[in-house]
Amino acid sequence: MTRISTRDGVLFALLVGLAVATRLLPHPPNFTALVAVSLLAGWVFQSRVLAACVPMAAMLLSDAVIGGYSLGIMIAVYAGLLAPLAMRRLIGDGRCAWRIGGAAALSSLAFFVVSNGAVWAFGTMYARDAGGLLACYVAAVPFFKWQLAGDLLYSGAMFGLAAVMPRAVATVRGLAPVGA
Repeated sequence: MTRISTRDGVLFALLVGLAVATRLLPHPPNFTALVAVSLLAGWVFQSRVLAACVPMAAMLLSDAVIGGYSLGIMIAVYAGLLAPLAMRRLIGDGRCAWRIGGAAALSSLAFFVVSNGAVWAFGTMYARDAGGLLACYVAAVPFFKWQLAGDLLYSGAMFGLAAVMPRAVATVRGLAPVGA
């Protein structure tokens, strides 16, 4: 079994804590740090498993307080929060605002498609036909604007903070510290 460094453990706890707090504190619909936390975890942690555990732990902890919902929808929501982990290459060195914004926007879109597809497939609000699917996605658009805004804001803030702390990030990523 691989040991997790103290620095990785602290970063893990901070990321999970931030995501949980943004879900539990009052906020506009879907305006949370979950996607940004997933993006940063996927970029900073060498271990893909550790990175994936960040959004999963945040969801499990916050859902324990908020409450659950349909199992099929929950599985899709949790899976949708793993999509940002695949954006590591797009993010590159983590210094380009356009790349980070693009990764956040693509992650928002992936989450929108997956989660609302699950609402249509596993829920009872929409007819099981093309019209019902379209109605489901149209009804979700107001939520998407908040999701996208939150994902862009939190991603910019978190990667901006990482940019001003290059030694800490380089150490967590297993790279030589900047200037060494």
